[in-house]
Amino acid sequence: MKTNGILLLALSFIVFCNVNIAKAQTLEETIVYINELLKQHGYRMPLPQIVGGNHKPEYDAYDQIEVSDDGKFIMKRTLYYYETKEKKTSSSVTCYLKQIMYHGTKDFDSYYSVSLKTKGLFDFFLVTSHDDGSTIGRSDTFFLVNSYLVAQRLTNALKHLIELGEKNPNFLEKDPFDN
Repeated sequence: MKTNGILLLALSFIVFCNVNIAKAQTLEETIVYINELLKQHGYRMPLPQIVGGNHKPEYDAYDQIEVSDDGKFIMKRTLYYYETKEKKTSSSVTCYLKQIMYHGTKDFDSYYSVSLKTKGLFDFFLVTSHDDGSTIGRSDTFFLVNSYLVAQRLTNALKHLIELGEKNPNFLEKDPFDN
């Protein structure tokens, strides 16, 4: 019985330390952590491109995030072309961090979707295609990852990022030219 009490105390200490370590991450450290998760564990959807008659995809796609000095959250979809080794940004999603909230995680059998949404009825993520320059507004955006554990880690990191954004007095609430 005494061993169970010591084990429970040790486990509680480990969980407490892990939570505090995560909360101690700076904005920059959190962004690096999220980007590593997305690059290493982002779900790679089967792509229809066929190169030279074999069924190998032409490129790989992954998401990366940035946060500007005034708090603008930027998610870029990067394409890495196998043959030329070229990297190209195909689209970007932007919104001020103070306008964003965690929306949920969904299980799609072979991958997980971690989604964010805007807080206000008239707040939008601006999605810009770098191919044709078109821009649309959406109330949500999402990241696809390949396992439940990664989805949980990504969720915790995104929530921490949003919390850091809320506390930063230098971050704007919204675009200064919005209505």
